[in-house]
Amino acid sequence: MILVAGATGNAGGAVVRALLDRGGRVRGLVRDDRSALPDGAEAAVGDLNLPETLVPHLDGVTAVFLLSGYDGLVDTLDNMRRAGVERVVLLSSSGAPSGDLTNAVARYHILSERAVSESGLAWTFLQPNSFMTNTLQWAPQLQKGDVVRAPSHRCQWRPSTRPTSAPWRRLR
Repeated sequence: MILVAGATGNAGGAVVRALLDRGGRVRGLVRDDRSALPDGAEAAVGDLNLPETLVPHLDGVTAVFLLSGYDGLVDTLDNMRRAGVERVVLLSSSGAPSGDLTNAVARYHILSERAVSESGLAWTFLQPNSFMTNTLQWAPQLQKGDVVRAPSHRCQWRPSTRPTSAPWRRLR
């Protein structure tokens, strides 16, 4: 069984679908029991900011697709290890390798990677810059004739055009 955090979001949802397409057993972590998961995925209601809410859903879980930046991550990882989870795949950021703790976005990814690497669990860090699927939120703005100005000419931006389902390979 693989627990997928953010199971209804862009990246987590793609991971859920990819695992199900390959016959995997998936438990999707959602904050609300009314959240729609694909057929075949088991819903697990919990909140990454409240580690105790994940404990009931760790039974039989061998791998977790996890998101960065939540309170109580060390406790969550301890709970995972005690429950028998073997591997964590962390969706981090291309900003994490910089080590720049003064950058607010990089900081929460860096601290999340540090907690995972010190957890005693096997781990894989995914460090994308961005996903093209996230730009779909701009569609209504563009349809109204507005302009999206991003990124700055001073920053590198290489969005992934590949589906966000690649992390499933590390969860098996």
